[in-house]
Amino acid sequence: MKCFCLGRLTADPVLKKVNETQVCEFTLAENYYRKDKDNNKINEAHFFNCVAWDSGAEIIAKNFKKGNRMLIEAIAKQERWEDEKNNKKSRIIFRVNEFSMIDFEKKEE
Repeated sequence: MKCFCLGRLTADPVLKKVNETQVCEFTLAENYYRKDKDNNKINEAHFFNCVAWDSGAEIIAKNFKKGNRMLIEAIAKQERWEDEKNNKKSRIIFRVNEFSMIDFEKKEE
């Protein structure tokens, strides 16, 4: 499933190597506004776990920091596993294909 997400980084991106490949993990937060039955405005936050690979991973890790806004185009991927007690676990990861810098501030060295 192809997705587009616009949100703010909840923390500085984390760059690591997996089998000689650069991988960057980060989380985007997006606010969602709705009204309840009494017409009161309700703000809900949604969090999206994202991963970028190769040169995109390096660019994101080098240039983005907590609070920066970014737009991503990604593929939603479901990961499934069993924990140490054989409980089935699942999560959705957004594998980033493209990204854009929104309200960009360079990460301080």
